[in-house]
Amino acid sequence: MADTLSLEARRHIIENTPMRRIGRPEEIAAVIRFLLSDESSFMTGQTVVANGGRMMLPG
Repeated sequence: MADTLSLEARRHIIENTPMRRIGRPEEIAAVIRFLLSDESSFMTGQTVVANGGRMMLPG
């Protein structure tokens, strides 16, 4: 998705993300792989956010 953004839009997202970068597809795939694995077998009713800290920002 990020590949379709203008350079200005990408820069804005990066500047407003605490980790100062856009996540890579393999990072999201790792979260999904964990949720599908036995390692998450005791998890129920959770919201997992993988956004580089953007949700922590005010407003």
